[in-house]
Amino acid sequence: MQLVFPSCDDVTIAEHFGAMNALIMIDVKDGVEVARERRDMSEMPACGEGHHDKPVFVAEAIKDCDVLIAGGMGAPMVERAGAVGVEVVLTEVRSIDEALGMYVAGTLVHEAGRAHHN
Repeated sequence: MQLVFPSCDDVTIAEHFGAMNALIMIDVKDGVEVARERRDMSEMPACGEGHHDKPVFVAEAIKDCDVLIAGGMGAPMVERAGAVGVEVVLTEVRSIDEALGMYVAGTLVHEAGRAHHN
């Protein structure tokens, strides 16, 4: 299973999905992390520069993943992720490693209210 986390510092989950500059991709097998990769997202359109193109741009980058764990994101990104078969889990947990452990343990709670604007 491959999980993806948006981040600005490669350690914490970005509070707002659109503010991230990298995707941290983590492969998990039998509940254990087996690989970690950083995908640079610096080419992602900035706010005011194709802001509504972000969901399309990012959906392409995550289409090979199973689960997207984020702090918060707009409804269009949630919809795009679902359209390419990626489960979205929104959480207040900031640490990537903590959220990963909780997800694998089945204790990470999806907070649907963290999705916002259209």
